[in-house]
Amino acid sequence: MKIAIIGGGIAGLTAAYRILKESASSKKQVEVDLFEASSRFGGIIETLVEDELIVELGPDAFTTLKHDAISFCGELGLTDHIVPTRKENRRAFIAHRGVLNPIPAGFVLIATTRFDTFFRSRLLSPLGKLRLAMEPFIAPAPSSEDESVASFVRRRFGPEAVERIAQPMIGGIYTANIETLSLKATMPQYIEYEARYGSVTAGLMRQKNNHNESGARYGAFVSFDRGSNVIVDRLVSVVGQKHLHLNHPIVKIERASSACWRLLGQSGEAFIADRVILAVPSFKAARLLETIDNRVSARLDQIEYASSAVACFLFKREQFKRIPDGFGFVIPATEKRSSIAVAFASVKFAGRCPEDKLLVRVFIGGATAPDHWQNSDVQLLKMALEDLRFYVGLEGEPERHWIKRLVKGMPQYSLGHLERVSAIEADLARHEGIFLAGAGLRGVGLPDCIASGEAAAKSALLEPVAISVD
Repeated sequence: MKIAIIGGGIAGLTAAYRILKESASSKKQVEVDLFEASSRFGGIIETLVEDELIVELGPDAFTTLKHDAISFCGELGLTDHIVPTRKENRRAFIAHRGVLNPIPAGFVLIATTRFDTFFRSRLLSPLGKLRLAMEPFIAPAPSSEDESVASFVRRRFGPEAVERIAQPMIGGIYTANIETLSLKATMPQYIEYEARYGSVTAGLMRQKNNHNESGARYGAFVSFDRGSNVIVDRLVSVVGQKHLHLNHPIVKIERASSACWRLLGQSGEAFIADRVILAVPSFKAARLLETIDNRVSARLDQIEYASSAVACFLFKREQFKRIPDGFGFVIPATEKRSSIAVAFASVKFAGRCPEDKLLVRVFIGGATAPDHWQNSDVQLLKMALEDLRFYVGLEGEPERHWIKRLVKGMPQYSLGHLERVSAIEADLARHEGIFLAGAGLRGVGLPDCIASGEAAAKSALLEPVAISVD
């Protein structure tokens, strides 16, 4: 059996690893070739390691609450390389009228399990606090249709909670417009809480009592001692170079026979495979499937992607008049600033830079500011530095800086996303031997991409081989 994987991000590398491991243990004869269009593996994951610096240009952490990811890291021999966030700094802030307000203890994205700390917060007005506290008395929605995050929060917690909390926090996580972001695809647990307990607050309180937890789980996020590229490098090493092909864009897929597929490279070269896993962004998968299934291609094209830019800086700690005692802060759209979030990378994880320095990441763009990332490097730096001066009293210039544009880097799970993905998978099942994987489907984080690659590998290995009569 010959299996081709298109895309060398985490999902594609995971699929290659799992196929090779499972075929070896079952003594199946399987050939695997992974084709990556660019000059590096990892997709949006990219870590720069220079001198005493570990600079993340993409995602910098993943959650341990999705346990399969931790098990997978253990299987790769990476357990000893996993590092927790700094315990003493596990908090974050939300900007409001130029002031950074700590997210109250007990607060989880949109609701609280501790009204004592919440009522002392300055994030909401007295009326806004009262409206949020009324959430347990709001009747559940009669409809089971998909609802946007903004609509759900507005209905259950009030308009202030949307504007001052949900938009910067949830919109920041997904670089999304929460007015169109699907609640079912991003935070289904809140739908369950409403349906099961009649209230999100009641659901969170029940979870707190059952698991002895309270509030945001900052301790559930981890990274690797030398940055996120650790897992990419390990997968590349374990899979082996003979299976991996950089600078090999695949531009077309077509039937070679009733039993296999032909992949055409940009330079005209052809590859034959019994199975094909598309571990690429949805819009790229759409182009590759245009001549195979127009309906699948059109539905994949409906999954939009947001672009953003990250500006990373190295400063001396003394350059800041006030460094918040936390991992960073998010900035609501109502603040009318250029940036959507700021992360103090070396406060969040130890060993990112010398202790007398501060490594800072500033995020610009996303779905609510779709043109900002296209500014020149000079303009992006100016925008980021202005916001640092405004909120944390930065003085002077950075010692070093880096800029990364994540062009179409984040899939947007708009209303109806899960139904759209289910329809895509159902239609694609009619074409034996083609499978999808990646962040555009059922989760954007590292654990989700690992799970997606694992599922595609399993499907590719389990589907029976057709007997060609051509």
